Amino acid sequence: MDGLFSFSGTYTVNSDFIGCCDSSLTRGITSSTYFVLVEDEKYLYTISPDPGSVIISVFTKVIESHSDEER
Repeated sequence: MDGLFSFSGTYTVNSDFIGCCDSSLTRGITSSTYFVLVEDEKYLYTISPDPGSVIISVFTKVIESHSDEER
């Protein structure tokens, strides 16, 4: 891959914190990612089971968000 890439897409999150994201990446590539948020939204587990490759990721929130009133 040469340099940075970009993507756009939409996502939905159900009341049980399970969701899906459909993305369009550079060079006409599309991808679907399924995810779940756990432990008060501190961790995000994802799986992208696209033909030819499966990508599994874990993301961890490292900074707590603050409301505008707390700033």
